[in-house]
Amino acid sequence: MLPALKVESKVEVNTELKKPRRRVSPFFKVVALVQDEKIVAIAYKLHVDGALYESVSSQAPFEYLHGGSNILTALEKVLQGKSIGETVEVKLLADQAFGDYDEDSVEVVPRSDFVFTQPGINIEVGQQVQLVDSEGNLTNYVVTRFDDAVVVLDPNHQLAGKQLSFTIEVVGIREPSASERDRGVPNSLDSRLGVVLRQE
Repeated sequence: MLPALKVESKVEVNTELKKPRRRVSPFFKVVALVQDEKIVAIAYKLHVDGALYESVSSQAPFEYLHGGSNILTALEKVLQGKSIGETVEVKLLADQAFGDYDEDSVEVVPRSDFVFTQPGINIEVGQQVQLVDSEGNLTNYVVTRFDDAVVVLDPNHQLAGKQLSFTIEVVGIREPSASERDRGVPNSLDSRLGVVLRQE
């Protein structure tokens, strides 16, 4: 009887694991983020003292140049890095928004000294006017009261001393045009919208 044969089999094992090849999906998207020198479109609601004060819809959003001091600095910081579709809620104290109300800054001007540079304009409550001091400096005021003797002018923002509660949705982000970059504001800026948001 023949002796049993001993067979040695050698198996070579590759201990170096192959790294999987990274494949780029054809559906990969670059997400636009809110950052400096971008035109950002937002819809928002502002509540003051629990009541709705101002609302701008996504169908007619407010546009601003991020980083261009078009809106409150505190709001720019909250929106930084957000993407389209994101919503933020933020509460701003008076010192983060339009400051405390300064009663000492209110001016009482004799009606006889109150002269418009353009003819045909009458004094109205809520009217915005500019006064020029002796050094030629301009200050913006709002007429809050008047009678036959005096006109009361208030330089405080309409929301000075107030806490503001915002709900803001980012609805669009785009590159500014050359003219928008030069001017520092979007071409679509409408004075009827975003009255509260804008820096003054």
